[in-house]
Amino acid sequence: MAVKKLNEKILITLFKPFYDIFKKTLLPLLTEKGFEVVLKIGIPTVDKNIILNNIKDVRAFIVCSEFIDKEVLREANKLKIISKLGVGVDNIDLIEAKKRNIAVTNTPGGNSISVAELVIGMMISLTRQLPISDKKMKINEWDPYIGSEINGKTLGIIGLGNIGKEIIKRLKCFNMKFLAYDIVRNDEFAKRYNVNFVSMDELIINSDFITIHVPLNDHTKNMINERELKSMKRNAFVINTARGGIINEKALYNALKRKVIKGAALDVFVEEPTKNVKLVCLKELIATPHIGGTTTDCAIREGKMAINNIINYFEDREPVYLVI
Repeated sequence: MAVKKLNEKILITLFKPFYDIFKKTLLPLLTEKGFEVVLKIGIPTVDKNIILNNIKDVRAFIVCSEFIDKEVLREANKLKIISKLGVGVDNIDLIEAKKRNIAVTNTPGGNSISVAELVIGMMISLTRQLPISDKKMKINEWDPYIGSEINGKTLGIIGLGNIGKEIIKRLKCFNMKFLAYDIVRNDEFAKRYNVNFVSMDELIINSDFITIHVPLNDHTKNMINERELKSMKRNAFVINTARGGIINEKALYNALKRKVIKGAALDVFVEEPTKNVKLVCLKELIATPHIGGTTTDCAIREGKMAINNIINYFEDREPVYLVI
């Protein structure tokens, strides 16, 4: 049976390291359906002017982290659907998209395992000071660090969604205690994995590790600020792989510098690439360049979800992951 050709033009903005994965595994899913693919790559994002120069005559747009604001959408005269790689759509002007009858979809859960594994790696790296030990070994300095175990400690998860659940599943074997704060409670999951839902203040006061998994919005911006950091245990660690701005960077710098908390790990920053060198260079901080979802497995998983959203739309089926 012949494959129905859709003959639509699609713009894709892609993180440069994912190009080979996309070309080999994902591009054929579009070309066999007849899509004309316009692919633009960048590090870390594609320049806005490039998007403006290519958006005018496309009908579909697969986007990663680029900001799709009013200016871009006003140039997108033929655009019918935006398919976001990832769950957070805070980089897309949803009000303007809805006004222009542009569907917006995402790929929830696509990066959950990759981000969960990064968080666990950060937890172990923080407690055992792996980055510092590695640097010292490379300059022939033998200086063993006395660390601590994560076994038996208390993990507080702010936002018990897909990523938070994957973290708990993997850390259960570490005999950890789990606290969670979320506006939506999943009592079935909580009972199965012995998770206690508590208030935000209770979580902050009682956790040895705090990991953040909420979207950035007016309610979560600066959610972890000076007051929250001062309320944490002196030997506690905080990890943010969600969005920059949920932890106030100035307050975090001061807390680490004054040893209010023991350490932190950030994969996300208010400005990316970050220019906050003062914070990044603290020995108490582990910093990574927004790599939570940058695995081959995640790229393929999210790419297929994003492409299926587009195909479903043009084949007159409602996309599975429709936001608006």
